[in-house]
Amino acid sequence: MDGISGSVNSLISLGMAMSDVRLKSELSISTLKKGLDVQAQNAISLIESAQSARVNSSETGQLIDVVA
Repeated sequence: MDGISGSVNSLISLGMAMSDVRLKSELSISTLKKGLDVQAQNAISLIESAQSARVNSSETGQLIDVVA
């Protein structure tokens, strides 16, 4: 009977370990996705701020400063 009991305990331990690994993997993926979302929002904010900083006037693009 000890052999069967040991096998059952081994299977239970293996199942618990697999569940733990799956949970840690899901947490890692969730953290990665949140990080990517934050980076995307920051990139959008940066692009929007750069677009609003442009000065549009009749002189824009008309003069080139050249130093030789």
